[in-house]
Order: sequence, then C-alpha cells, then structure tokens
Amino acid sequence: MSHKGKASASTIAAIVVSIVVFLGIAFLLLKQPQTTSNLSELSTNQDSTSASIDTANQTNPSVSNPSQQADLTSTAGELEHSSLRSRPDSFSESIQDYTEEEQQRLIQFSNDHFGVLEFVNAEQRDWMSRHGYPDAEDILEAEQLSFEELQARADAGDPIAMGLASERALNLMIEEASRILEHQEKTELLYSKEYWNYRHSASGYARALTKVGSPFGAYLNARLEFERALLFQGDQLNDESLRSASLVSLNSLYMAELMGDDRVDAFAREFAQSTGVIYSDLQTIQLAYSTIRAAQTGIDCALLFGNDRIPEP
Repeated sequence: MSHKGKASASTIAAIVVSIVVFLGIAFLLLKQPQTTSNLSELSTNQDSTSASIDTANQTNPSVSNPSQQADLTSTAGELEHSSLRSRPDSFSESIQDYTEEEQQRLIQFSNDHFGVLEFVNAEQRDWMSRHGYPDAEDILEAEQLSFEELQARADAGDPIAMGLASERALNLMIEEASRILEHQEKTELLYSKEYWNYRHSASGYARALTKVGSPFGAYLNARLEFERALLFQGDQLNDESLRSASLVSLNSLYMAELMGDDRVDAFAREFAQSTGVIYSDLQTIQLAYSTIRAAQTGIDCALLFGNDRIPEP
C-alpha cells in the first residue's frame, strides 16, 4: 500500500473515532437532566417521608414511623369494637365499676325518680341517651358543680344540665322547706323567697326539658309534685293524703309515656302499689291525661303519641 493510501485510512479512522467520542459525550449530556430529575424526585420523596414521620410523631409521640402509626390505628379500632361488644345491658351493670358509695347515690337518684335510670338492654340505654336522660357519669359529674354552674349550662341549652339543674333545685327546695318547718309553721313556706325560687327553678327546668322533647322532664315534674304535696301535708300526712299526693304525681309521670317512654306504666304501678293508689285510678289517669296536661304544659302535641318509642325489653 502507498503512503497516500495509508494516510487516507488513518484519516478515516480518526474521523470515526471523533464521531464515536462525540456521540458518547452527547449521550452523557442527554442523560444528565434525567439523573438530576431522579435526584430531585428522591429528595421530594425523602421530604414527604420525613413529613409523614413528623405528623405521626405529633399524633402519637411514641410512634417513630408511619407503619407503626398504621398498626396503632388498627389496634385502636379493635379496642373500640371490643368496647361496643362489652356495653352494659342493664342499669346494674352500668354502675358496677363505681365505688359502693357512688352506686348507692345513683340507685337513690333512680328510686327518687320512679326508677328512671333502669334499662334492660343496650337499645333502651341508647334511646334514653338520645332523649335527654342522664347517665351515671352525668349525675356524678354534676355533683361536683355548683347550682349556679348547672344553671349556666342549662341556660345555654344543654338538655342534660336542664334535667340535673331541676333535680338540684328540687333538693334545695326540700332542704329549705325542712329548715323552715323544723322551727316554724308550714304556712311560713308561703313567705320564703328561697323556697319559691328553688321551686320555680325546679319546675321551669323540668318543663323546658319536656318542651325540647325529653320525657325525663316529666319524671322530674312528677317528683316535684309529689314532694311539694308531702311538704304541705307535714305531720298531718295519712293514707288518704299520701294517695292524693301520689295521684297528682302520676298525672305528671304519664306524660313521659305519651312521649315514648313505655317503661312508665310499670314504674307507675309499682309506685301506686306502695302509696295506696288502685288500678282503676291509673286507668282514669291514662284516659284523661293526654290533652289536658299537654295544654297545661304548653308542649307541642307533635311530641306526643309518636313512633319514636323506647325499645321493648
């Protein structure tokens, strides 16, 4: 081969090498933005993961990563489901975790109001909760509040506070009456401002509770009527006056049945038996009571005879 041929071959080889180098550089240059993008995406993912961990730690400081957070949520759901399965099915079960003294106070509260806290299944308890009846926790919590604090909550529209403010006012009314009657004639009650203030508060909150659709207001008013009648009987209380006081009380109690609480008839019969009221008297009350008492209390008649009734045992 001549020198000229060799030079031409060398030139061609150099050109080929240059093209290969150029293509390699171009390939690297084209590849670099994608690498940068991948790094940027990785950084974003790291930031997102860090944010998730921070959120998890804020939700529960003992949790260090999202997977632990998911496990905790699952456990909480299982605990909640277990709690639903273990709901008490009766009043006696609902108070068994309280102290003996607290249990006695709760039983006394129920007895003072014709057995109002008694229920025999979870469905009854849930119905009562939806209709303004207090539960054990509500009652014990209210004991820690002053009458003025209960009044403030009631005046703000809290139905549970309305009922418990009425009950507190009634107890204060009885205390004031007992204080006066210990040293004075019962006619002095008519001139006691404190007595009348408590009486009006007890009646007013009970009536307000009934008007917003809670049958518990009728229980409260029934007890008020009974206690008021007994106070004015004083030492002259006898079988006939006790029966009369009971009938007045039962007139109010049956309003709760009209509003859906079908436990009332059983409670009323037990109360009537203990105070000398006979069955025919109860029948008369049930027949005559509905429109008369509804008109007296100003309750919306749409709240009476409805289908929203307490579940059967």
